[in-house]
This record gives sequence, structure tokens and C-alpha cells, in this order.
Amino acid sequence: MGNYKLLALDLDGTLLDSSERISAVNLRSVRRAREEGVRVVVITGRSTPAAGAFTKTLGLPDPFVAYNGAVIQQDGRVLRSITLDHPTVHKTVRTLQELRHEPVLYDTRDRRYYQEEGGLHHGFLSLSRGLEHTINRVQDLLSVRWRDIVRMSVFTVEEEVRRLERDLPLRLGASLRTTYTFFPLGGFWIYEILDAGSSKSGALQYLCRMFGLDRSQVAAVGDNGNDLDMITWAGLGVAMRNGMQDIREQADYVTERTNDQHGVAEVIERFILP
Repeated sequence: MGNYKLLALDLDGTLLDSSERISAVNLRSVRRAREEGVRVVVITGRSTPAAGAFTKTLGLPDPFVAYNGAVIQQDGRVLRSITLDHPTVHKTVRTLQELRHEPVLYDTRDRRYYQEEGGLHHGFLSLSRGLEHTINRVQDLLSVRWRDIVRMSVFTVEEEVRRLERDLPLRLGASLRTTYTFFPLGGFWIYEILDAGSSKSGALQYLCRMFGLDRSQVAAVGDNGNDLDMITWAGLGVAMRNGMQDIREQADYVTERTNDQHGVAEVIERFILP
């Protein structure tokens, strides 16, 4: 058992079951880890309100990470946010539209902006249930002078994700970071574009400096493409049994249980609790 002092938990496909709930078993295990003095951090691609709501359910006093590392927040205070400047947003939107993709833009106020309901936008709309007041349709994304954009997303299929991974860096260079997440219930992929400094591993580095910890004291648990960088960075990188194959192949440990079988509790019992 390692001397892990910080436990980073992804939400979808990891801490949450297929019904998007935290099981009582996982909840008890997280609380036991906290009682042992381990800092537990929610780290997700979800928005700040969504991440904050689950952090509150867990009763966690520590910061949480949203938008795949672009925003770190605690007690309503933004500790760090990494945004995309207007020229970058404008160039990226134009490039995506030339590639026949309609992006969704997210800002630091947790508002979403889109122009057309192209491709698999029904996935975007279904994920945003109950948040309609934060969704804004604009006539022309290229006519707006953008500020405080933390992420751009494309809802698409796997073949297009692979094409974007190949073509976008050639057009936009190294100033951006891209990642992807597969949502099995909806059957769609989210391809995400962030500033090059936004990542889950980067957020964990920030928190380690804040808490005076070394990466060897971090255990990170995830299941999807947007978790790979933190799983390979952490002292202990754990992939869920239900996770993507390439994530499982690069993890230090793969759980025996899935997210519907309290896999997070397995990690805590095996590696965190004395």
C-alpha cells in the first residue's frame, strides 16, 4: 500500500454509476479516506456547477477541478482558470466550421454558446438538461468578440474524433490541447479543445504545490480519454474495469469492479485505507 495523500476521482464512468449517482458504498469509502486524512478531489470534464454539486454531496472541503483542468474552485472562489484568447477562439471556430463541425463554446460563467445544431448536438442538449438558461444560440460565432472561453467542444462520432486528432494540430499548431470522451449511454463522443495549459495532470500539479505534496503521493482514478494524462502522471494511476482499452493498458492498476460495482471503493480499500 502506498503513502497516498491525495485521491483524484473522475466522475462519469468512475465515481458515478450508469445512472449518474454516487453509490452508498462509494460514498462510505470516500468518507473513510477523508477520516484517514487523505485529500479527495473531484476532477472532471463537467462544468463547475456540476462538479461542485457532487463535491457537496461527498462533503469534501478540498478544491475541485472542472472543465478537464481549466478551472479549479473551492468554496465558491476560483483558484485558477485558464482561458482561450479571442484570436485563438476565432481561428479555431473557423477551422472547425471548415471541417464541417459546429462547436459549442463554454465560458467561465458556465454559459454555453452555439450557432447551429449540427452533427450530434442532441447529445449536447441532452447533457444540458435543466440548464437551458445557460445555453445561448448565436447567429454567427465568428461575429462575437469572445472573452473567458475555457473550452470548445464538438459532439461527434469516433471516426471524426480520429480525423480531428490528425488534422486540427496541423492547422492550429501547439497552442491548444485536445482530448476526447466517449459517452456510451448516448453513443456519442465529445472532442474538446482547451488551452495547452489546461489538463487534469496540470491541475493536480497545481494542487500538489498548494498542499505541499509530491506526485508520488497522488492516486488518480479514471476511465476515459480525458483521464489519460493524470493516470500516467500520478504516483498511482488507476483505470476502471469499464474504461477504454488504451486507458487500461497504460494504468498502473485496473479495478476488478466496474463503476456500477463500486470500483472506487475497491481502490480506496486496496490502496488508501490502512
